[in-house]
Amino acid sequence: MINNYLLILDYHTMLTYVNCKKDVMDPSPSVFYATYFNNPELKKIPENAAKGKIEREAIWRYIGNLSNEFDLAGFTIAEYLPWSAKQMLDLMKMTSIF
Repeated sequence: MINNYLLILDYHTMLTYVNCKKDVMDPSPSVFYATYFNNPELKKIPENAAKGKIEREAIWRYIGNLSNEFDLAGFTIAEYLPWSAKQMLDLMKMTSIF
């Protein structure tokens, strides 16, 4: 394992998997909005909460470099929380058309 958040190498099969956890990314709306910290229903965030600091472009560049070095067998985007999609679903539930 190169990094707790991005790369898993299975030494038994020699396959490489990327597990991209969104909570390592900077939760600023201009960087990546769909994180836990941008939950519109979330109350106060504890000061000791581990917020990500990695910029979006750095993550994609890192994954691109990994794909050049390793034969990737899988890719997971974990903890993707599309709050605007949930808000849209909640809105649609209030209508009789859906």
